[in-house]
Amino acid sequence: MRDTARETTQTPAQIPRQNRAQDNAPALREESSADDARVLRALVRGALFRRVELVAREDWAGLERLGDADEAGEPWTGQRWEEAMAPYWEDHDEVGIAAPARGPALFQVAEEGTTWRVNQVLDDPSRDHDWRIEAIVDLPASDENGEVRLAIRSVAPF
Repeated sequence: MRDTARETTQTPAQIPRQNRAQDNAPALREESSADDARVLRALVRGALFRRVELVAREDWAGLERLGDADEAGEPWTGQRWEEAMAPYWEDHDEVGIAAPARGPALFQVAEEGTTWRVNQVLDDPSRDHDWRIEAIVDLPASDENGEVRLAIRSVAPF
């Protein structure tokens, strides 16, 4: 016969550590938040770099299909991307997409509450790194849509 009274009157010290939810919960939440932030940063970096790849191929239609808009809701059409990049092409022959272009040195994040300001610096052949794609990440909208939601602020030199 089981002694249920004894089981229900155990002190926290008598309960195996892995079974004490209150002990594990804060650590799991902290770990989860840190993991979520790392995952989110990687997703944002990937989404922004996708635009760099399309710019490098001058795939204006592909950029338009991404459905980006600016902060006022005006769409970033293929023509808008092409016009924004025209001065870049006057000075440079290509946009790098190799490992250095993907690296953390060319990706910048300023976390501001529920929005992040992000910059993806373009890796130009002369390594001037004077052009960027600047965007805002709306974290609640990204969470709601299940994908990174970017508002493109500018595609221009610093």
